Amino acid sequence: MLPRVLGAAGLGVTGSVRRSLDWARANPLAVATVLAGAVMAALHYADLTAAPPGFFSDEASVAYDAQGIATDLRDSHGALLPVFFQSFGQWRGSLFVYAVALVFKVAGPGVVQARFVSATVSLLTAVLMAVLVGRLFGDRWLALGTFAVAAVTPWLFTSGRLAFEPVALPAVLAGFLLLWQRADATERWYYGAAAGFVLGLTVYAAIVAWLFAPLLCLAVAVAELPRVRWRLLLATALGVDVAVLPMLFFLPLHPGMLTARYQTVQVWLPGHPLLENLGRSWRVYTSGFSPDYLFDHAPWVQGGEFLAVLAPALAVGLFALWERRGERFWRLVFLGLLFAPIPSALASDFSHDFRNIEDVPFYLTIMALGAWRLWPLLSRQRLVAAGVVGLLAFQAAWFLADYFTRLPGRMSDWQTAGFEQAVRASQRLAHGNRILLEPDLFSAETYDPQASEVAFAFFAGEDVRDYRRAGIGAINAAMAQPGAQPPGTVVIALKNHAVPGARLLTTIWVAYPDDWGVVVATPAYQIWRE
Repeated sequence: MLPRVLGAAGLGVTGSVRRSLDWARANPLAVATVLAGAVMAALHYADLTAAPPGFFSDEASVAYDAQGIATDLRDSHGALLPVFFQSFGQWRGSLFVYAVALVFKVAGPGVVQARFVSATVSLLTAVLMAVLVGRLFGDRWLALGTFAVAAVTPWLFTSGRLAFEPVALPAVLAGFLLLWQRADATERWYYGAAAGFVLGLTVYAAIVAWLFAPLLCLAVAVAELPRVRWRLLLATALGVDVAVLPMLFFLPLHPGMLTARYQTVQVWLPGHPLLENLGRSWRVYTSGFSPDYLFDHAPWVQGGEFLAVLAPALAVGLFALWERRGERFWRLVFLGLLFAPIPSALASDFSHDFRNIEDVPFYLTIMALGAWRLWPLLSRQRLVAAGVVGLLAFQAAWFLADYFTRLPGRMSDWQTAGFEQAVRASQRLAHGNRILLEPDLFSAETYDPQASEVAFAFFAGEDVRDYRRAGIGAINAAMAQPGAQPPGTVVIALKNHAVPGARLLTTIWVAYPDDWGVVVATPAYQIWRE
C-alpha cells in the first residue's frame, strides 16, 4: 500500500513540474521578466555598505536631515517641513530626502536604509523607461531589454548606490516622458496636466532643475510648432504651475537659494572677458556629449557612463531622430538632450556624472529607438545578434565585477571610508572625555569643516534635536582648534597626521583587493589621546 501511495505522490510531483515547464515554455516573456527583475534587484541591493565604501558627506547630510524629518518633521537646522534643504551653505532638492525620512521612520536611520532608497529609485527609473519603450514601439521584448540595460547602465547603477538627492531626477524625468508620450498620442488635456505636474516636480528632485525645468518647458513648446495644440499646451503649463507653487512661496524667504551652488563651483570668472567665460561654459557643456566620457572613461568606473556596446544604438538612434523629426515627441526628446547639459555648463567640472544626470532618460530613449531600428537587421543575422547580446552581457559583467571588487579601493579616500568606525572607536575610547575632529578629515570637502561634523553626529547617533541646539557639542565633541587641550581629550585625525604631544590609541584600517586580487589593508584614520 505504501509504495502505491509514494508512487502516486511522485507522479503528482512530476506532473506539477511538467506543467510548470510547459507553462514556462508557453510564457517565455513572463519567465524572462521575473528572472530579470530578480537579478537586477539583487544587484542593486547587494553590499550597499561596501560598494561604494564609506558614506560621503553629502550622503550624511541627506541622511541627517531625513532623520530630523522622521523625528519631528524638522530638518537638522530646525526648519519645519522645508521645501528645500540647506546643506553646507548650499541647497538640495527635497523629494529624495522625504523618501529617506519615510524609510527611517519605519526602519530607523542607517547607511543601508538611506542607500536602499536610492537603489529603489534607480530601479524605478529602469522600470519607467521600460514602460515608455513598450508604449513607443509596442515590443515587449525590447521593453524588457531596456529594463535590463538601464538597470546595469553604469550611470544609473552607480548613482543609485549613493544616497544623493539628484538620483531622483532621472526617475521624475522618465515619468514625465511616459506621461507626455501618452498626452501626445491621445491629445487629452488631463494627460498633459499630469505630465506638466511631474515636469514641475523636477525642481524638487535636484536643485539644478530650477534651470532645466524651464528649458524643458521651452522644449515642449518648440516641439509643438508649427501647429500648436493650445489646449494640451495650456493644460501642461497649468500642471507645471501647480507643482512649482511651493517653490515660489519658498524663494522670497531664501534669496540666493537657486544660485548658491554656482557661487562655489561657478565656471564664470568675474572680471574676465566675456568671450573667455563663454568659451569656458561651452567646453563644459560639450564635455557632456564626449564619446570618451559616455562610453570609455567615466569617473571611478571601468568604462564610460554607458556600456560601449550601446554606441551603435545611440548613433543609429540619432540618425532615426532626423527621420522622425516630424513627430512632436521625438522633437522633444532631441531638444531635451540638447538642453540637459546647460545647467552643468555653469559649473566648473567637466563631464560631471551627477550634474549631468538629467541626460540619462533622453539618451536611453534614443538608444531604444536605435535598437528598434537595428532589430529587423539583427533578427535576420541570428549569429550577429547573439554576438551583440553576448558582448553586452560580457561588458555588463565586467563592469559589475570591477564595481564590487576594485572600485571600493579606488573610492576609499573620496568616500571617507573608515570614518564611521573612527567615530564609534572614539566614543568607546573617550570614556566621557571630549572628542575633537581634526580639520580636513574629508579630502573631498576641505572647504567646509561642517561636513565632518554632520557625519560625526549621524554616526554617533546624536539626537537631531540636540544637534540643532548645540551642534556636536551636545555630545561633548568639537572641531579641533589651535592650542593645548585638556588631558584625556580624544582626537580623530587622518592617517598621515600625527597629533603633537598625544599618544596614539588605535588606527582605523580599510582593506580592499589589489590588481592581483590580494586584499591589502591601508590606514584611514587614527585616534589619539592628549
